[in-house]
Amino acid sequence: MRATGGGAGGTYTWEIVQGGDKIALVSPSFAGGGAPTPPGTDDDSVRILGLAPSAALNDVQIKATWRSADGSQECSDMLELTVIAATLTLRADGVWSNANDAVRDQTRGDPALGDIRPDIPLGAKGFFQNVEIASTVTPCVDAFLSDLEFVQQKQGWAIRRSSAGFNQVDWFESCDPTAGGDSWCDDSPSADSQDTAATVTEGCAVFMVDSPGIVVAGGACGGADTDMTNLLCMRFRSRLCADGYRVSSNSIRWWVKREVRCDLGAWLRQDNFYGNSFGAGEGAVCPLPGATSPIAAPQEDGRSALRQWDLKSLVRELDDADPVVRGRAGMALLTRLSPGTLSPAQRASIVEDLVRVAGRTRERYEFDSAELWAIRALGRAGATEAVEVLLDRVGDEFPRFVTASSRRTPAAGALARIGVPAVAPILERCGTADAEKWRLMAGVLRRIDKDSALVREAMRTMLEAQAWFESVEAAGGVPQPDEAERARRARVKQ
Repeated sequence: MRATGGGAGGTYTWEIVQGGDKIALVSPSFAGGGAPTPPGTDDDSVRILGLAPSAALNDVQIKATWRSADGSQECSDMLELTVIAATLTLRADGVWSNANDAVRDQTRGDPALGDIRPDIPLGAKGFFQNVEIASTVTPCVDAFLSDLEFVQQKQGWAIRRSSAGFNQVDWFESCDPTAGGDSWCDDSPSADSQDTAATVTEGCAVFMVDSPGIVVAGGACGGADTDMTNLLCMRFRSRLCADGYRVSSNSIRWWVKREVRCDLGAWLRQDNFYGNSFGAGEGAVCPLPGATSPIAAPQEDGRSALRQWDLKSLVRELDDADPVVRGRAGMALLTRLSPGTLSPAQRASIVEDLVRVAGRTRERYEFDSAELWAIRALGRAGATEAVEVLLDRVGDEFPRFVTASSRRTPAAGALARIGVPAVAPILERCGTADAEKWRLMAGVLRRIDKDSALVREAMRTMLEAQAWFESVEAAGGVPQPDEAERARRARVKQ
């Protein structure tokens, strides 16, 4: 915290008026090690260290005072604080806690925890490790104003391995543990995968869920996937934050390994390289499984591809039978389509091609298919022209690797990236989309709402317009709605 308003020169005094057992005031120059250094008279700012959680809102008070050098002038101000604390726990058996109101996704096996396989439980579309991370926030009081959010990081490999022993890294999901420095990558869960409403009636419990693993959709495989092995070895660090600051006294550390192979027309679990296991704790960095060819970093893949192909060729390469070619072309497109990298004419042409690919439907999709890469690229490009196609595909899953940040369907993730331009088209469908598609679209709205108040403004406008029309009907100005229309309006309100 910083005190402002004092004149040039002078001295500062910081003091704890109430709650001295709950916080310590520390000089901003304190670098750690040994006992914290209190703020000095030259410090116009202070760091506040929480020692114990508050018993009630604003039960801690600090005071800052500035005095002029000659002592003739003085000003001070008070600040009320609440010390928030939370301890996280990890669960990976049974089912979700009763108080967990995160949005359930049957394709991930929710609300079951632990080892998930295709149709075990019924409706699951892959091989996942389902976990629930829970915490009770202290103090547990009404009018809790902080914005709570789970934050997660990941490190590890998502790899496709051919029968010839070639490893193709999926750089969309991988986070190179050998990169050096703080090489962890963000893997924070979407709003749908969290329940952070710390209500007194539920003991101020908050939750996040995750299901890292491998989506195989229907479970059948063939074609280019035959004899391919998909390997996931990932470790995670999860924590709880309030208003962007870490709250939990601990970070939950855990790891997952999954290995499946396309054999005799079906995806089957294997134990030749990483195997299938789960555990709490840091977990070891997985070695690459006996690569016979060097693995390029994602940036190198992108630059190499751009030297060899133009953008139109990259889209064509998405349909290549070789998954290595598809992966490199897809990553090159993601690199090239970041906002601001293309001229308007270039962008319009390539988006048109990608919309065409993204809209194609097939009975079965291979792992990391052209349609999947096209949907990802449209989201990365912020392509408003693709909103309608993405809405049509919002309920479709594709064989791929998943972690927390990609737990939503690919089209839902792309719509969330596009942001505000997707709001009106989503709301236009809210009374007619089936329950599963509306669940996914509502998740997109919640994600966009975190960044823009326009979502709620658009909802209010829509409801006000509907209420006005219903008042006209009530007055006999227009014919009364039929049963189907009444049902549609009820869904809009919901």
